[in-house]
Amino acid sequence: MTIEPISKQIEVPVSPQQAFEIFTGQIGSWWPHDTHSIGLDHTDTVILEPNVGGRLYEIVDDGTEHDWGSVLVWEPPHRVTLSWHVSRGPEVFTEVDVRFVAVDGGTEVRLKHSHWERLGAESVELRAQYDDGWNPVLDLYLSAAAE
Repeated sequence: MTIEPISKQIEVPVSPQQAFEIFTGQIGSWWPHDTHSIGLDHTDTVILEPNVGGRLYEIVDDGTEHDWGSVLVWEPPHRVTLSWHVSRGPEVFTEVDVRFVAVDGGTEVRLKHSHWERLGAESVELRAQYDDGWNPVLDLYLSAAAE
């Protein structure tokens, strides 16, 4: 069974280099960790390590770290691909691929979240939740890029 990936596109008013840096290097400043994290309002920050094999994780107020995934592809300023296993072990993951394409006036950011079928019985329900869930995340990213 193959489940259609989630595809989202937004345009941000900055160069691909800036768009990539804001998405990756500044993720802790704009990610809505009070609603989109394991620790929720106890989450202090989100960190993405800038290299293949680097971790994507959150740190909660008691110092505990929760892994969300790892970097599969690191091609600044054009592409980052992440394994995504929030709230499950790293052996069962979806993939989030984000591409940064120069356009007049800025950068088109293309997010593709795929491989839902790896999640088994929960796959269709989780895909639907993430399809809605990516919208406020990307809205906050756009706001950060516009500042």
